[in-house]
Amino acid sequence: MTAVRQTCNLAGMSQPLTPRQVATQWFQRIWNERDESTITELMAPDAHGTHEGGVESHGPEDFKNFFRDLIRTFPDMRIELLDTVAEGEKVFVRWKAKGTHQGDNFGITATQQPHEFCGVSWLVVRDGRIVEGGDCWNLHGLISRMAAAA
Repeated sequence: MTAVRQTCNLAGMSQPLTPRQVATQWFQRIWNERDESTITELMAPDAHGTHEGGVESHGPEDFKNFFRDLIRTFPDMRIELLDTVAEGEKVFVRWKAKGTHQGDNFGITATQQPHEFCGVSWLVVRDGRIVEGGDCWNLHGLISRMAAAA
């Protein structure tokens, strides 16, 4: 089993990351540092996700495919966290992504044009691992802008 990064409490005992900490590490380590091993570390093996456009992923391997597709399209993509709101085991993240369309994907030849898009992701975190999540952003609008630049 993959070890989950832990935090220490005042008594010196380690405890799982909070949902907010998991979300922060998820975006920084996966999307900004391209540390794909973080997907397996922070996502439960039976996790379920629903992505923009109704695409579903089941477990870390499915999510890795989603991640790889997006990174092939925008290899220089960076995500900035604008807000995080956590309540219990749920955390909601408002983010902004920027990247250059350098990869042929979504049926569009790479345009080498910069793009920016914003969205919201939500995660359910139990024992320091994501068990459910999803996102909402304007994928259709992004594809339309990329096609118009082609």
